[in-house]
Amino acid sequence: MIKKVLLFFFLGCQVLNGYGQACDSIVIHLLPIDSIPHYHISLDTLIEYDWIWSSLRTVGGSGYDEVLSFKKEENNDLTATSIGIRVGYHYYLDAMGIEDTTLSVGHGQLCGNILNYNQHQSTVAMIGDYLVLHALIPIDSTSWYYNENGIEYLFEFDNDPFVVSTGVAIVKRHPSFEFDYMSTRQVNYSVHTDRYGLTITLVDKASQRVHYNYPTLQFSNELKDYRVSSLGVFSSIKTYYKKKGKE
Repeated sequence: MIKKVLLFFFLGCQVLNGYGQACDSIVIHLLPIDSIPHYHISLDTLIEYDWIWSSLRTVGGSGYDEVLSFKKEENNDLTATSIGIRVGYHYYLDAMGIEDTTLSVGHGQLCGNILNYNQHQSTVAMIGDYLVLHALIPIDSTSWYYNENGIEYLFEFDNDPFVVSTGVAIVKRHPSFEFDYMSTRQVNYSVHTDRYGLTITLVDKASQRVHYNYPTLQFSNELKDYRVSSLGVFSSIKTYYKKKGKE
């Protein structure tokens, strides 16, 4: 009886994902672990499909594809498999002896909008047919959270920037900003829309100029309605995995 009570207490203190996994491989600093957003995300869908990313192609059609897939094991653990495939002819890669195909297999875990796979941690969202990696995730109408392999941002606006186009925001970063070693900055923001989507620019309050250390929040037309975005300058180019049924 005592063991059951202790086990219940232990599990009750842990944050679990949809398959009973404890979120033990997720490490975040700007949010409590139990407040990780759950926005447009599904563990069942993550497992059901293969997720494919394709690089830009050269004029000759050369490029690089990556296939990411997840499998649930009997112990409710997840195994993540990443396969990289060269497409077309790459003279320099051939000269360096780089393999046509690379394979990486490791532990996977999804807790809310944070995905950890093969020792890589990232905020993610599922929008239509896409898995958006390194995504800026809405917490509410005035707050967004971002995580890319240990680099975290929390943006807190005084008003909804989709409604009020100028104002003040608090930007929190972990690790601290390199240029002044501060973890929190107060900035002005302004919103610009064009045919590509919506961009929120952060301006240093002291100097009234755009600081190169501040990212921009870029909402493409495809993602704007979901308030999911990527970060300009800081975000990895590899943003989308298009899904297909597992073979």
